This record gives sequence, structure tokens and C-alpha cells, in this order.
Amino acid sequence: MKPILLEPIGQSVGYSSGLVRLCGPWSWLCGPLSGALEMVDDRWLSVDEIALYLGVKRDTVYKWIDRKQMPAHKVGRLWKFSKKDVDQWVRSGGSAQREGI
Repeated sequence: MKPILLEPIGQSVGYSSGLVRLCGPWSWLCGPLSGALEMVDDRWLSVDEIALYLGVKRDTVYKWIDRKQMPAHKVGRLWKFSKKDVDQWVRSGGSAQREGI
């Protein structure tokens, strides 16, 4: 079975715009897929993905896990993140600079 690929349509591509087409064995579904995008947003993120999302380096993510209790889950030897949990942690001041840390 071929993998499912999300392919941008046109130049104004963005997750909020819904301008994405599902390609592969289910190409008859091509068109704006807001429901599919919600499922993509709900997946576990890697260290690189959460660093990109937060606009920090991956070393900063590892330091936050160790020193500031950033919400993360170890899956095997990989760290995985829930975007919802990380957003809540940031909003509550978890990533804020503190004296002595």
C-alpha cells in the first residue's frame, strides 16, 4: 500500500486555510480537508517539530525537559510532545526565565 501524502494546492498553503489535497490511493478525496488536518494536528510531535513550533533550538527543548519540567513523554529512546500540553505549559509560564535556573 502506498503512503498517504498531503500535497499543497497553489501558493497560499497553510494548515488554517485548509488548502491541502490528499493524494495516493484515495485521490478521489482530493479537495479541502479540514477534518484530516485536525487529525494531523492531534499527533505526537518530535523534538525537532516542537522546537520549530516554539521557535527555539532543539538543545533548548532538552534543557526545558530537564530543568523546567516541560511536558514530554519518552517513547523508547525518543521524546514525544502533545502540542496541547506544551501550549498550556508555555501559557502557564513554564518556559519563562527564572533566577537560578
